[in-house]
Amino acid sequence: MYKHFEPSDKVFVDRKEHIDWMTKALKRCKDKTVVLHLRGIGGIGKSSLLDHWTSTLDITIRLDCQQYRGFYSRLNVLAKGATLLGIRLQRFDVLWQIRQRFVEGVEPVREEGREWAMEIVMAIPFIGSLASIGNAIGTIGTKVSSKLKGKYGTLGTWLQTRLGKNHVTRLLEIMWKEPRHAEFLFLDALLEDLNQRKNLDSPILFLFDHFECVESEPAHWRYKARKIAETELWYVFLSSISNCVGVAASRLPPLKQSEIIVEESDLLELDRESCLELLELQGIKDAEFQERIVSISGGNPFIIGSICDMAEGGDLSLEDIEDIRGETLEEVRLKAWRKLFTEVQGLERLVDRAGLLHFFNRRILTIIIPELKTDQWNRLIRLSFVRSLGEDMWVFH
Repeated sequence: MYKHFEPSDKVFVDRKEHIDWMTKALKRCKDKTVVLHLRGIGGIGKSSLLDHWTSTLDITIRLDCQQYRGFYSRLNVLAKGATLLGIRLQRFDVLWQIRQRFVEGVEPVREEGREWAMEIVMAIPFIGSLASIGNAIGTIGTKVSSKLKGKYGTLGTWLQTRLGKNHVTRLLEIMWKEPRHAEFLFLDALLEDLNQRKNLDSPILFLFDHFECVESEPAHWRYKARKIAETELWYVFLSSISNCVGVAASRLPPLKQSEIIVEESDLLELDRESCLELLELQGIKDAEFQERIVSISGGNPFIIGSICDMAEGGDLSLEDIEDIRGETLEEVRLKAWRKLFTEVQGLERLVDRAGLLHFFNRRILTIIIPELKTDQWNRLIRLSFVRSLGEDMWVFH
């Protein structure tokens, strides 16, 4: 039964083993790109492990695929991360600004460290309402071509090798009429900039969290004479970056593709020693409490974290811990959540609405609940089971 935690009956993969796993991968990536797939059920600690790598390594670029669901929004997060590592994106950033104005119809925003191609972008009118897109593309292409010189000559040369003589006109046609081709071109530009970075000897660590949210069907892109889905597209991207370790953390197994070698590891229950260490760090030091929590949690980091959250909310007795014992992991998790909901007291409606969202901020909740008050929001984000994603975004864990 699940409620009996017997270390001798299970195979455990502890946190330290996966930390060592990354250390070895970073050493190997100087000889070849390494793509890793970290698999485990929800709440087992995949995101926590990525948090550890992000906080201890200064070479990480992290993407939450659940929070950023569109292809271009994910691409932009990776580009911002590269900029923060001091990588100059001389191809990608200029293309990005052109797309912002030409396709999205918005004024590009100046961002520190990113190339801001004002003299090129301002030659492009907001074009979404024009009836004759063909004539407009030709006219704009001529204007942009004359601007695409000097410090942007690298981009012009790069585009010409891929799109031919009339490369600017062809670029605008692709952006407007061939969305899948355009996406591949942007990915190619970012890849080229990463592989031309000055500190090529320094490895980069890409962390894709909640990778199960990436579309595995249908196949929109063509790669080596066959169609691939977005999931494989990101594997292709990671496997093509020089001196890189790419990690996809997911609840699902990786795609089996003969052309891309993906090393897989399962994150299972923590072993007893790791459970006790985690409890010590959370301030639960009583030996009897520790043993009871280890027994009930089955080594699941999510359950241990929930019980620790309960302890922070007030006095926690052995009876309280015993009340959440169950036959299955799902039953224990549900009982732990119910215990935590005693913190809510008057925020039930907010919790019910926010719990349906993948992530939320105050603006989103105000749309759903216009009468949301400041004190209610402040109480909500201080609940022990609410976790910050950064950039004023929050999620229930």
